[in-house]
Amino acid sequence: EIQKLRLLTVVSLSQHSMTLSYSKLMQELDLDSTRSLEDLLIEGLYNSVISGRLDHHQSQIHLTATIGRDLDPAHGLDHEQERLTRWAAETEGVLNWLDERISKLQGLQKEKEREREEFKDK
Repeated sequence: EIQKLRLLTVVSLSQHSMTLSYSKLMQELDLDSTRSLEDLLIEGLYNSVISGRLDHHQSQIHLTATIGRDLDPAHGLDHEQERLTRWAAETEGVLNWLDERISKLQGLQKEKEREREEFKDK
């Protein structure tokens, strides 16, 4: 159980940075040796809790992915709702911009076709 909680702590820490130093992890996870930390990280990699690469020379792990967490306890549901509302508004703006571009391009295409027809008629 303690190992699972420690791995979830690694996942939580990865929300702030995907590169985590061994010293920070050992402090946060209350581990006293690099070997025990690496064993934990290898277990997380093996069980697909985290994905990444251990860097022994720099004493850090470079994460590429982690399992998802339900909600960030520091922010809660209201924060997530605000993020999703902003995302929806930004997405709507992008879709509107794309619609305008498509309409403009369709208009240009019709104009070019008209010019071709006029050229053929001459």
